[in-house]
Amino acid sequence: MQSPYVTQEPNYPTASGLPETPEQLNIFTDWVHQNTAPDFDTNCWNWKGAVDKNTNVARYKNGSAATYVFKTINRIPANNPGRIFRTCHNNLCVNPEHARVAVGPRTKAKVRLEETLGGSSVLSKSQFEEVKQMLEKTIVEVAVAEVQKGVAKEVRAVEKAVVEGVVAELIRIRFDEMVAKAVRGR
Repeated sequence: MQSPYVTQEPNYPTASGLPETPEQLNIFTDWVHQNTAPDFDTNCWNWKGAVDKNTNVARYKNGSAATYVFKTINRIPANNPGRIFRTCHNNLCVNPEHARVAVGPRTKAKVRLEETLGGSSVLSKSQFEEVKQMLEKTIVEVAVAEVQKGVAKEVRAVEKAVVEGVVAELIRIRFDEMVAKAVRGR
């Protein structure tokens, strides 16, 4: 279980309160390493401090620990509204190398596209055709699955009606036999 406590963060006697010299930056980086557990497979720095119980996001100073670490190391003021997201998609990771600044709502999708395309968000004509074919194939597969689901539903409905009809017919026949027996018995 992760401890919700982290060691005391160093103070920086600077106007901004951020580390400004290389020595101060090294002290801050050492502090971050003391409060993280490295994942050598993914190169993530997993936060050992508080974690939001609803989102499982690493938290520090009433905000995202990843955002705090990224902004501090890159000397971005805390009141800067830019959002930070992790390219590793690990909610506990605070490795600043895994962070990107989101400048708009489509940035995350654009970065993923750039990662997929090896650094470019522009598709070549052949890449566009490949993506288009994949999308068309996916749309057809979804449509076929929906039709199959609908057909299966209709088959079940017919089977149910037949079974109910057969049962109803058997009940009617049995009722007729009981009536005939009762009439003969008089």
